[in-house]
Amino acid sequence: DLSFFARILSLLPLLLTTLLTLYWYSWGSWRRHPFSRLLAAHTNNPREWSAVANALATEFRRVDKFVHGKTWGKVVVTDNWIVRCGLYHVSAAYQPDVHMSVQASQEYSDPETHLMTQFININVSSINVACSDFSIRLISTDYSDLVTKVSAPILNVRNVVIQETLTERFEEAFKEEVSRNGVYVSEREREECIGCLHALSDVKLSKLCEEG
Repeated sequence: DLSFFARILSLLPLLLTTLLTLYWYSWGSWRRHPFSRLLAAHTNNPREWSAVANALATEFRRVDKFVHGKTWGKVVVTDNWIVRCGLYHVSAAYQPDVHMSVQASQEYSDPETHLMTQFININVSSINVACSDFSIRLISTDYSDLVTKVSAPILNVRNVVIQETLTERFEEAFKEEVSRNGVYVSEREREECIGCLHALSDVKLSKLCEEG
């Protein structure tokens, strides 16, 4: 079938390009590969990049690492490294060289449960010029686990509100609902808050639903 052979021939340039690229990267024990050159930038001798790779692999095998996401777009934080695995590229930064900052947040509603899920975008910037900046994205409820794993504080100069727990998300929704209502004026002495039992209550709850 001529059409079959035509399709095979059309794939030959792509196949040859892939093989030549792999050969180019593999020459000299893979020193030319982009990720090898990135690891080589973290050692005084570029030929010793494999020692850095072995140390990184050892940390990857530990169970105490922070992992977020699926296969593509996965974020892994070990004791010394921050790694993001993309579809065609792997970004990595050495923790002692890193500055992290919260950039933005987005909220999405689950169509079935109608619950809001908040995602946080965090920029990772290294003082090592060989490392390009990259961003990691995670669910806000995993933010506290990330904070405990990284060695440097995560800056939030844009004052992004991070709803880390279900309780904080409830408090945010409760405050928003209270702000929509009018001011309640009463001459009665205020009682203690039913939540903390210490501060005086500043919100009045009124039952509007009928008895079941």
